[in-house]
Amino acid sequence: GCGSQRALHYLLHFNIKKAFLLNPLLVVLLPYSIVFLVFRIKCLKQRFNQFYQWFFGFKTIIVILAFILIFGLLRNTSYFQTIISRL
Repeated sequence: GCGSQRALHYLLHFNIKKAFLLNPLLVVLLPYSIVFLVFRIKCLKQRFNQFYQWFFGFKTIIVILAFILIFGLLRNTSYFQTIISRL
């Protein structure tokens, strides 16, 4: 959500701290998304099927969606702003 474009800009310039301060979720989930795209190549998906099922299975996707929902709720609290301001 908010801050994603600026965070991506900072990531492209290898400024991970500023990117994390703008949108921690993007910084955390971007490597996961890249691994997912790489594994979508059929030969890798078949070769490492057990890893693929564990890393991208239904339960894992539910946990990630719950994490995104909780992060979205917590991000709009003063507690989250306090934590980010200390970094």
